Amino acid sequence: MNNNVNSFKKVIDLLEQKKELLVELLNLSQYHEEFCREERFNKLNRLIKSQSLRIDKLKKLDKKIDSISGGKKELAKLTKLFNPSAQDISSFTTQKEEIDSLLLELYKIDQKNQEIVSDKYQSLKKKVLDINHAKRVRNVYMKKLGKTCGFFVDRREKLRLKKGRLL
Repeated sequence: MNNNVNSFKKVIDLLEQKKELLVELLNLSQYHEEFCREERFNKLNRLIKSQSLRIDKLKKLDKKIDSISGGKKELAKLTKLFNPSAQDISSFTTQKEEIDSLLLELYKIDQKNQEIVSDKYQSLKKKVLDINHAKRVRNVYMKKLGKTCGFFVDRREKLRLKKGRLL
């Protein structure tokens, strides 16, 4: 029985860690728009890498929670499994509600960031296509001359001139 209570408290502690990581992700996600608009893509790349590290930590926490709770995430199933106190139940529900609201907010910011990145990608793609088109046009009108100039003389023409014949 005491082991079950400790396991439920461990789940609550893991949920608290998950909430902290989600807050960090949310704070980092708010810089996407700024870096994209200012075209600071190196910083954006570093930001995305740091976010992916935090996402990996979140996945590990989820695996730990699943291993402790046996894959059960609903409160009713967990109360049957662990038989926790009322205080632990309220702490659990508070953590779950906060995590759900953070996930919703993170989703909204992520959707907005996806639109911004897509718009920036399309504008950069158009610029590259315009540059390539300009290069092709320039190459057509400005042919490069070789380093040496010369003429091709046909051997038959050379022979005709020597014999004095004109055909």
